[in-house]
Amino acid sequence: MKKKYEILLHILYWLFYYAWGEISLTIFDSTHHFNVAKFFKPLWVAEYIVFMGTFYINYLFIMPRYFKKDKILQAWIGWFLLLVFFVCLRYVIEEQLLYYWFKISNYNRGVGIIYYAFDNSYYGINNIMMSIVLWAIVNWAGLKRQLSAAVKEKKAAELSFLRQQVNPHFLFNTLNNIYSLVYHSSEKALPAILKLSELMRYMTKESSADKIELSKEVAYIKSFIELESLRVVGTASVSLTVEGETGGIMIEPLLLIPFIENGFKHGVVSNAAHPFIITITVKRGELLLYTNNKINQHQKDTSSGIGLENVRKRLALLYPDKHTLHIKQDSEYYICNLTIKL
Repeated sequence: MKKKYEILLHILYWLFYYAWGEISLTIFDSTHHFNVAKFFKPLWVAEYIVFMGTFYINYLFIMPRYFKKDKILQAWIGWFLLLVFFVCLRYVIEEQLLYYWFKISNYNRGVGIIYYAFDNSYYGINNIMMSIVLWAIVNWAGLKRQLSAAVKEKKAAELSFLRQQVNPHFLFNTLNNIYSLVYHSSEKALPAILKLSELMRYMTKESSADKIELSKEVAYIKSFIELESLRVVGTASVSLTVEGETGGIMIEPLLLIPFIENGFKHGVVSNAAHPFIITITVKRGELLLYTNNKINQHQKDTSSGIGLENVRKRLALLYPDKHTLHIKQDSEYYICNLTIKL
């Protein structure tokens, strides 16, 4: 809890503690008038000293030094000694000093010390308990804020690590493809290098942002498809459909690309009868990605890819309880359905 709110909470507590009785009488008894002067009478001032002194000895000393550090035995000893201090201090000030100075006291003269100690133990325990409660409220708020900040920092660090994996992973795969084109003296090699340069420019410029417009991500996907299509023997058969308004919709950069990359990596993308289908839909506050590709039975990529595992972790961090990912795979087809609540 911020210091100013903590101070305000204490002020409100003491105003309620001391002024509520007078305020309630003023509100509900038309014959009673609010009397400010009574709060400055000697007995009231003495009570402020005793109650507030005991309250803040516990609040500022016992709770942070012992209770917060799990020194429970020391805390209990401290509370017991504080209770004795409360009773003794109140007796000395209200029953001895005030009587000596003003001939007034809180209790009738002649009250036994045992009764006095027993009666004031109730007020002392109540005062210490309220100090504990107020300290717990303030520190719970602070602990919650610290925990929230720690969780955010951890989440940011994990996302940063996962995002950093995307670029090298993509670059590694693409360079392998271009190497293959160059090795076979393909005329597609130079366009592939140019297209890779464009994509890397996008990745270094846009992917560092926390969020980007979906329209930019879609443009990146289209360029990625063009690059990947260059390495396909024959004509690439890829069907990309975008439905709904993508402008103004903000998402994590490079979040969808692993699903498209997976289709090119493991699927058949040169069969017009079984095209690689990609559908991106925005409707009713949801983003839906659907991919469907025929599995390449003759060429297996044995490299240990991190793309889909990476994106699963990123989705869990970015959209907890706000996304569903269903992947269905049989002997022929690999189908992915991703839904994100925007």
